[in-house]
Amino acid sequence: LAAGGCPISGPQFAVGQSTQVYPGGSTACLDSDEYFFQVVKGRLDKLMVFFQGGGACWNKLSYDADLCQTEVEAQSMTGILSSSNIANPYWDYTKVVVTYCSGDMHAGNTTHPWGTFGAAGLRWLPQRGYHNAKAAVDWVLGEFPNLESLLVTGVSAGSLGTQVWSRTILSQLAGRTLRAAVIADSFVGVLWPERSTQQSTMWLMRQFQICTTSLLDNHMLERCRNGTMSLGEVWMEAMEMFPQVSFATITSKVDNVQIMFEQAFEITSTLSLPGLMMTPAQFYTGVNRYLEAYHGHFNFMSFLVDGSQHTFLDQECFYTATPLGAEIASASQPLLMNWARDCSNKVRLIPKTVCVGPLMSLRDWTSVNSTSYCDRSLMP
Repeated sequence: LAAGGCPISGPQFAVGQSTQVYPGGSTACLDSDEYFFQVVKGRLDKLMVFFQGGGACWNKLSYDADLCQTEVEAQSMTGILSSSNIANPYWDYTKVVVTYCSGDMHAGNTTHPWGTFGAAGLRWLPQRGYHNAKAAVDWVLGEFPNLESLLVTGVSAGSLGTQVWSRTILSQLAGRTLRAAVIADSFVGVLWPERSTQQSTMWLMRQFQICTTSLLDNHMLERCRNGTMSLGEVWMEAMEMFPQVSFATITSKVDNVQIMFEQAFEITSTLSLPGLMMTPAQFYTGVNRYLEAYHGHFNFMSFLVDGSQHTFLDQECFYTATPLGAEIASASQPLLMNWARDCSNKVRLIPKTVCVGPLMSLRDWTSVNSTSYCDRSLMP
């Protein structure tokens, strides 16, 4: 369906069924001009905006290595996206899936000479993640005037999309919803070594031309152009602007996919050998440093899982995960599914950090090669 002629009240949208909406305009995939986002109709006063995962491509090396999804694919409606499993706290929500085929954290606005030579010469490839996501968000704005509940979420690269888009979406839906939550799953954005975080972040932001989009307010836009901004600060600004909204991160302590992408990014972009050699313990150190910054905001929470599982919300382990593991149940530990529900419902007694392991201070955990602990400063 073309976006301009498909109101959700129309006969094209059946409850519980996935519908593909083709917005046209400036949208595109890296390897295709055709882009669609998905809509699964549910209650019209409950809305989930879900940013799909699919890797990242930041230069020709990463593109040639197939590190990102380059053509649009429909999202499997499992885990938090299920409309048939009534155990899912979000089963009756309308789901809008911002599909992902641009390799740019849903935020790019540029083209690159990464294609092969043809009759017309070198092929330039578009990274239009910003325009793709904006098309879905614009459609949402026209279709949902009043909401009881809003969830903005995403997995893997969609976790980063969730972080960079949350301020914009919450601003544009301000006054339309009684409660809202933002949950980012399985991409914290750890860069190593820590001293290079800002430099590496700005390299990536410039590569994707994020500074040319409307995702940043004037203050952040100036810092983006000056090279003095970090991705974490963009998300923290949203936390500060919307204190009534719950923000949360889910991650494994040793997420092998996050680690692999950080290693690949550092060696193919900034030629950082320490980044290439980042260990699981160093990754977990970086995760804790991010969480310490985020936990300075009273409306932020985190759920840490032992093991290496990458993404939870879009998997069946959404129903089984506890902090002990993706499929390790425990009567004494909270289920991720229930914790996410409580985040959305703003339950007052929900712990700010869910984690299992001995408590260690910053000084202790920077000197040990372990991921079994919990950062003392994050725990109640």
